Amino acid sequence: MKQATICFLVGLLHAELGSCVRDETAIHNSMINGSNGFDQGTDQVTDQGIVIVAEEMRQVAASGETMDEFEASFNEQVNLLYAELDIEHGEVSLLDTNGFNTKDFCPATWLPMLAKQGSYAGKGQYGKVYLVKVECSEEHSTLAVKLEINRNPYSAKEIEVGKFFDHAHLVKFYDSGKVFGKPVILMEATGGGDLDKRYKDKQNPLTDTELSKYVLETLYGLKHIHDSGYAHADFKPEQVMLACDSMQNCHAKLGDFGFTSTDGTHGLRGSPLYMSPELIVEQKLSKTADMWAFGVSLFEMSHDGRMPSYLDNANSIPALKMKMSNIYHTHQYHSYHFATPKSPLIDQLISGLLQVNLQRRLTVDGAIDVATKWAGTYYNSLEMAAFAKNDNSKRVALPDCWMECKGK
Repeated sequence: MKQATICFLVGLLHAELGSCVRDETAIHNSMINGSNGFDQGTDQVTDQGIVIVAEEMRQVAASGETMDEFEASFNEQVNLLYAELDIEHGEVSLLDTNGFNTKDFCPATWLPMLAKQGSYAGKGQYGKVYLVKVECSEEHSTLAVKLEINRNPYSAKEIEVGKFFDHAHLVKFYDSGKVFGKPVILMEATGGGDLDKRYKDKQNPLTDTELSKYVLETLYGLKHIHDSGYAHADFKPEQVMLACDSMQNCHAKLGDFGFTSTDGTHGLRGSPLYMSPELIVEQKLSKTADMWAFGVSLFEMSHDGRMPSYLDNANSIPALKMKMSNIYHTHQYHSYHFATPKSPLIDQLISGLLQVNLQRRLTVDGAIDVATKWAGTYYNSLEMAAFAKNDNSKRVALPDCWMECKGK
């Protein structure tokens, strides 16, 4: 992207925020990550006085730069600017707002209960998430709204199970509707980001103490899913949300039920690098495949983002299928993480989860047993009991006024 275009856009932001200083060298040399939420085809978007017109987009496209590259370049420098001015803005992409009017992402029947303005929280594979306050109650609690932007053929199932599940370590769905024909979900707001971002935070490294708690809590949430007869079917670190209080005491909540299905459902869904050998070969969604994905995720988080060695040469879908088929047919009594009874408990847990043979692989209950011993080396008995308790008392409840007002 042309530096002049970046400076023009960032300059507008400086002006809007009351600053006339533009240190282009500092901006260029101190870039940090932006988000990837720009929707190709948008002619004009606005935020804090920034206006990007279609002509700018056409010039960028003509230069051979993709929209994703454009957004990354711009947001890296805008995010740096926010940091320099000490403004808290979360991980908002200024190219992905297009206004935060509640009516743009909520059904009309919800509007009387909500604030007129919300804030952008993030974007997943199928939808954007916004935060908005409930105004029909004295608590003015904050809830999250997920608006589908890419068609998810399983959205009806996601809504069904999200409302059905009720556990302290699962993100709760409260209501659903449609906006301009697109599904929208009202759900619990977590606010602490996800476990993928947390373990990658180099400024505040994730400790084994923290990780052991999040793993155990997530397993309790996953157990609720499995005991209900379902498989999550897309487990990975970014699906684990962190709910934090004012003292930054955080707890894990497993979310994103976009692929969640009855155990044994025929199909091949999920994120390829986390798929189990039997999932790729048999193409059936299962609880056992969830446990393999959990093992890959735990290995990744405890090895600074590195994936298990069996994925070293799986750099394409065909290569991955060939590798996993070979593992399935010839390595049934192998674990893809070596550990002995004397190994650290985290290694024993990973080893048990990455067992190829389904009879030898840890179930969610077996994983909880090992994870309990691991977390028990850091937390006392009262804390451990709290992790295990399905206590929803601290979860924001849907106010009584919601259904009262919605019915009018």
